[in-house]
Amino acid sequence: DVKIKDPAKDKLHVNGGIGLLASRLAIEGPIVKDRLSFLIAARGSSTDYLFKLVPNESIKKTKASFYDITSKIEYRVGINDRLVFNFYRGKDVFKLPADSLSGLEVNAGSSRYEWVSQNASLRWSHVFSTLFSMNITGVTSNYESNIIGTEPTNGFNLASNILYENIKLDFGYYKNKHKIEFGSGIVQYNINPGAISPTTSISNINTKILPKEKSNEISAYFNNEWEVSNKITLLYGLRYAAFLNKGPGVVYQYTKGLPKDSTTIFDKTVYDSGKTIQNYGGFEPRLSLKISLDNKSSIKVSYNRMRQYLQLISNTTAALPSARWKVSDQYLKPQTADQVSLGYFRNFFDNNLEVSLEMYYKKIENVTDYKDGANLLLEQYPEAYLLQGKGRAYGLEVQLKRNIGQLTGWLSYTYSQSEQLINGSFGEEKINNGSYYPANFNKPHQVNFVALYQHSNVISYAANFTYSTGRPITYPVAKYYYNGIYVPNFINRNQDKIPDYNRLDVSMNIDPNPEKKGRFKSSWAFTIYNLYARKNAYSIFFKSKNTSFAQFYNKSESYKLSVFGSVFPGITYNFKF
Repeated sequence: DVKIKDPAKDKLHVNGGIGLLASRLAIEGPIVKDRLSFLIAARGSSTDYLFKLVPNESIKKTKASFYDITSKIEYRVGINDRLVFNFYRGKDVFKLPADSLSGLEVNAGSSRYEWVSQNASLRWSHVFSTLFSMNITGVTSNYESNIIGTEPTNGFNLASNILYENIKLDFGYYKNKHKIEFGSGIVQYNINPGAISPTTSISNINTKILPKEKSNEISAYFNNEWEVSNKITLLYGLRYAAFLNKGPGVVYQYTKGLPKDSTTIFDKTVYDSGKTIQNYGGFEPRLSLKISLDNKSSIKVSYNRMRQYLQLISNTTAALPSARWKVSDQYLKPQTADQVSLGYFRNFFDNNLEVSLEMYYKKIENVTDYKDGANLLLEQYPEAYLLQGKGRAYGLEVQLKRNIGQLTGWLSYTYSQSEQLINGSFGEEKINNGSYYPANFNKPHQVNFVALYQHSNVISYAANFTYSTGRPITYPVAKYYYNGIYVPNFINRNQDKIPDYNRLDVSMNIDPNPEKKGRFKSSWAFTIYNLYARKNAYSIFFKSKNTSFAQFYNKSESYKLSVFGSVFPGITYNFKF
């Protein structure tokens, strides 16, 4: 449960930090005492100058930067009423030199990647009594992604965005060991799946704009957390959501008995603006039970069902803004997941040590993947190249946490498997021969370790280590020669993986005057990111290497693209008053 802190109401507070890698500044305080207060915080980073210090010419041309701004205004209208306004905007920019872009599956010279997120919300909170309260919230959020080709003859701008608008009404009633919550909401999705346009007068790129998608989700829910006794807590709830895919839009009909393809379209239906193209709906129950065995240990068992009407579709081996968002329609059904879990929690040594263990199993219907060889970028008929099947996920999570003493921290291990089964009616609609295969994000083993050591009031140390199995990837198993071109041959999906990921970060914090009682305080933080310069693979790609016998023999070599595969030291001066 992540929330923006309430602004300070007593006096003006300022805190921030100036560093080599990133800097930040936050200001909060009252505008009208006890009535109106504000908070604004900003962060930013531009590491381009650091890349220029690296001897490698390829790295020197890399660019990476980000900024974000968060603000909050709180107005107390009266004793029982409060208005809260939140605003956020963040932008990330990433650019690799042209000779590295094969690892990002881009073939248009040097490209720049941009992500922009912007959202705002306004909430009115009213307290009817000590037992009954209400919140009315309006939210608007816009996510944009851009790929900008900077080569003049192929200059382009590939843009997409999702506009999310939501208004919801929530009530809370608390009495007799019952915490009852209920409400309803309406969401509107406006998706621009993709548009490409030239950026220079000599660019060879042609303009192409995909039709926008619009849909609504209407929901209502009820939830009750009941403290049955000192040792038993029961939570149960039910949510119903109705989804409506709205026009304007075009639905294509495909010839029955043949695989869906652009060549098998025989008709289409055009829907005017506001007309319902397709609708879905269903209940989402949830149930959990917590039993305290004694004052040191407890167990928890739960079940819940979830429905997802918005899908993220990508056929790249790297996380890029070229991924496409798609709402459910006549061909793409919403995903449905049923999950059960069982957990055990125990304290040791007077709460000095915490141990938790949880097992889970999830069954998924209508998981979405793409046909072999499909290129989804700016595809006009995505339903012809998307497949749906079923999935399953299961795993075990263990955490050990120390809370007290000079040395604190936690160690966690996760074993998890996420698999999919796509077994369509035709050969080209089967993935991995109709057998289960790992999902794109499957990472069976993950280890995280965080240690904090308070050496004295002046100096403290911290270390962060992370390890995970490499993501699945499909390597070519052979190649064939066709019309003077060597074509790689892919058979089974996601049967290989990129190298495992691991990284160690360390830091030291120095507070030169911890006993200082004045308003102004400062400290220094020294950090080293990727201490042993691990070159973790962001992606794996292949290039053909022709020999003098190219007409008879062609050799392929594999390459590993590492992003930030070096040591990054940082110094930050922190202050507050």
